[in-house]
Amino acid sequence: MTFERAIFASLGAATARRLERLPMPLGWGQVEALAPFSNPVAVLAAISAPVPPASRRPVLCSLLALAPADRLAAEVFLAGLVPALRAVSAELARSWPAESDEVDALLALGAWEAICALGGRELAWPDRAVVGQARDRARSALRASARYRAREGALPERPEASTGAGDGTGAVVVADLVRRAVATGSVTASAARLVWAARVHGMSSAELAAERSRSAESVSMERLRAERALRALVA
Repeated sequence: MTFERAIFASLGAATARRLERLPMPLGWGQVEALAPFSNPVAVLAAISAPVPPASRRPVLCSLLALAPADRLAAEVFLAGLVPALRAVSAELARSWPAESDEVDALLALGAWEAICALGGRELAWPDRAVVGQARDRARSALRASARYRAREGALPERPEASTGAGDGTGAVVVADLVRRAVATGSVTASAARLVWAARVHGMSSAELAAERSRSAESVSMERLRAERALRALVA
């Protein structure tokens, strides 16, 4: 699913406009909570309206039950969560140093992944479950992004060595070696940062992988290749 820049406007208004042209899916008419509606846009209007939560729950439960095998049901369910997702997005944007568009995209993606994970289950409050998981996924991504940005700024400045014992000379030597390797093309800047984070800051492969949304195996392989290239420079 492609998320546009104005993510929640797209999920709300744009989805409603598209649904106006669609007939009621045949399978939906056989579901008790969906049978009273004449078309998908009426379903979206019902779950988006400011009505008592208990009134929306049967419709939301039915859509989530259909979601694994029915993409339209998943999209209507997601569009119906726009008001709740907007509120959570504002909350996260106040707590993390990220652009609002980035927060919106992470939250919308988290909601979509939660729908895929929870689809087909019988949940008492499906909207709360999906929004809660989306919030957790987005917060985790924002936390990893913040840590990664902090680490990104660790390499550019060359450490200053003192003259006492334990003077940090090793870090200076590593910094110079890494910079020379990047300048000569022996390693990429990305791989150099992996080596710096692992060897100077003591980060594990699991931590590095989480920050970069990659597998620990791929991060380890990239770091090991970079370290071999660095050793070749000093051999």
